[in-house]
Amino acid sequence: MTLPERIVSGTLVWTWAIYTFGGLYVAGPVLAWMLAGLVAISLYLGPALRRDLRPTGSVPVLVWIWILGMLLMLVALWVGHFNWGL
Repeated sequence: MTLPERIVSGTLVWTWAIYTFGGLYVAGPVLAWMLAGLVAISLYLGPALRRDLRPTGSVPVLVWIWILGMLLMLVALWVGHFNWGL
């Protein structure tokens, strides 16, 4: 398994233990930031990394659609907060 696969796999295996201590709300963002950090490092260092950590292709269209949807939800959240004076 590659490093990102091991990180995600470990999080999935330990989900119930994390849940027991109330850490699921923390585990998701920590996992996301760790993976984003790995992406940033792999894009910055490029060929200097091991072969399994190098970027291998472009971002799939479905991922771009998801990102666009999340940005639209963020705008909706801001509008909702603005309308209610939050």
